[in-house]
Amino acid sequence: MQSVGVIRQLTRYPVKSMQGEALPSAALTLQGFAEDRRYAFVQATSRSSFPWLTARELPELLYYRTSVEKAGTPEVAVTVATAHGENWPIESDDLLKVLEARSGGRSFCCVTTAGRMMSRLSPSSADKRFARIAEESGTTENSWRFRPNLLVDLKDARPFDELQWSAKLFESGAQRESPSLKV
Repeated sequence: MQSVGVIRQLTRYPVKSMQGEALPSAALTLQGFAEDRRYAFVQATSRSSFPWLTARELPELLYYRTSVEKAGTPEVAVTVATAHGENWPIESDDLLKVLEARSGGRSFCCVTTAGRMMSRLSPSSADKRFARIAEESGTTENSWRFRPNLLVDLKDARPFDELQWSAKLFESGAQRESPSLKV
């Protein structure tokens, strides 16, 4: 088996557009990590094909911390700590009221996305990609603004090489010479 890189960080994001939580280990399935992007807030009156409340509409969401208890069980519990020090269960009416007030009075509902893939990113992202994006856009390198689940240091890679690698890995299944990652 050929080693292609080292996993630098595992992160799950229980609520769309909110901070994630670092994981010491995680099982990766075709649906991603358990409880990843399990919840989202939807704009109740939106008729858009993209009705989700995101940091584009409410930038402070990026400072809301999420945590999961009893992941992968029927008793799973997700908690949100806001940037203002408030702390609520994800399905709390108080959290919903705060989000509505801070976003100018728009109405929202909390939906569960369990079993549906919400991520727009591939399950692996290499740090060289983010360095290249920062260089080309003239911004500061910050891989976490893209919220990758796996942050991987690939050996001898160029920016975006991991796109070919992950496609080959998932297409090949248990192929003998599949790339492997060291943790």
